[in-house]
Amino acid sequence: MTSPLVHIGLHRTGTTWLQQGLFTEAAGVFHPVLSMERTIDLIVRPHDLAWDPAPARKAIEKGLAAAAQAGRLPVLSCEELSGNPHAGAWNAATLADRLHAVLPEARVLIVVRRQEELVLSNHRQYLARGGVGSLKRYLHPDPRWFRVPRFRFETFEFDRLVACHRERFGADRVEVRCHEAIGEPVEFAREIVRLAGGDPARLEVATLPRDRVNAAPSALLSAILRRTNRLCRRDDVNPHAPWHLWRLHQALQALDRVVLRRLSSGLDRRERRLVAEACRGRYAESNARLAAMTGLDLAGSGYELPANSRIGTETAAGPRR
Repeated sequence: MTSPLVHIGLHRTGTTWLQQGLFTEAAGVFHPVLSMERTIDLIVRPHDLAWDPAPARKAIEKGLAAAAQAGRLPVLSCEELSGNPHAGAWNAATLADRLHAVLPEARVLIVVRRQEELVLSNHRQYLARGGVGSLKRYLHPDPRWFRVPRFRFETFEFDRLVACHRERFGADRVEVRCHEAIGEPVEFAREIVRLAGGDPARLEVATLPRDRVNAAPSALLSAILRRTNRLCRRDDVNPHAPWHLWRLHQALQALDRVVLRRLSSGLDRRERRLVAEACRGRYAESNARLAAMTGLDLAGSGYELPANSRIGTETAAGPRR
């Protein structure tokens, strides 16, 4: 039986593009063995003292059988399996243990992204979910707080997450790719098919989304949401809002596409400078370790590396196979 591909994110690295494009029946290659909702219910959500792997195994076995019957590659895609960034991905190792308990034969796919882009995109998605914290407060919560998990910069030290899964599944079964490669969507999709053991010639490239999917709100819409969310967007990152006016949120999203995004350049530049300052020097060593582990050309993709580092430039041919 073909080893299932398990795509664990990260958040804001093209996950929706993959889930709505490549990992669909229409694309001709993959068969999802478990929906995102069921994955969360069976693997992510249960309390540590109450989690039972048996229901997840049973549901996945049905999905694997269906994939085999359809002649497709089995895939499970859910970015929550890498931990939630708004909570500092505090349970990432626990989720790796659970995933290994239910699919020990899996091949794991992790997609990374330049940290400066990823941090800003996650804050804007946090606001889209209902958050009310400013960019500065989101990035720098009171260090004395520990009762409720918050954002942590350590979440995006990618080498730690990769090492965590390598320890459980083996180095040869954990694949890492850069989000920046989605700029060539067809070749990116074909590469995912190849690493899953499939035939890229079966890929129906016409079904792949040509535009961005689930784009983060613009800087201006984010500023509006931070204020309206206090009253109108009740969610798990903001459970105390008195109302949940979903239609207002949809209207603002439509306005963003037509008007607000065009007016956001000044605020966007200021936020990018703030994030760049917060991230400067923070991820260079981690990125160097990731490049050494995977052979990815991180330098060529614009990732920060230590000064005078040759790691990443010597691996420009791409990741090791």
